[in-house]
Amino acid sequence: MAHVERDAKQRSEAKKKEIKRSDYLKTMGNCEYRKGNYEKALIYYNQAIDVRKDSCVLFTNRALTKINLGLMDEVVSDCDRALRLNDRSLNAVLYKAEALWGLGDTRAAEDLLETSLKTHPDQTKRIQDLDAHDSNFITLYSCVNVCGEIAIEFFQQKPVLYFWSRRQC
Repeated sequence: MAHVERDAKQRSEAKKKEIKRSDYLKTMGNCEYRKGNYEKALIYYNQAIDVRKDSCVLFTNRALTKINLGLMDEVVSDCDRALRLNDRSLNAVLYKAEALWGLGDTRAAEDLLETSLKTHPDQTKRIQDLDAHDSNFITLYSCVNVCGEIAIEFFQQKPVLYFWSRRQC
């Protein structure tokens, strides 16, 4: 019996060290993200996830970083993983909707946001703001098709600049 207790204590201590290490890496990733160093932030989030694969927050932080890097297909998989860990994660839902819009799957994005309005009625404004934001993405996408290569290159460098209007083209 003492062996079982000692083993449980060792596992508990190992888990605490794992959490402490992943929190440190997450904090470093957050610092780099705030500075706009998305590539460095991504490296830290990847390392944190390697240490601790059961944190919804790590996957949503990495997803947001990937949005800023324009890696929309990878955002969807990170958000799916976050939602498996916490099916009520609004950030995972919103980031996934943004990525789906970026991939051109507007129907799936709209369905996801509509469902999130039902599951998170206290967050209606935030969800509707993203819906309006992503509707502007469609405008930008149309604008890029009209404006040509310069706009496409600019869009790929800064995928979060969705608020262009057709008049600016």
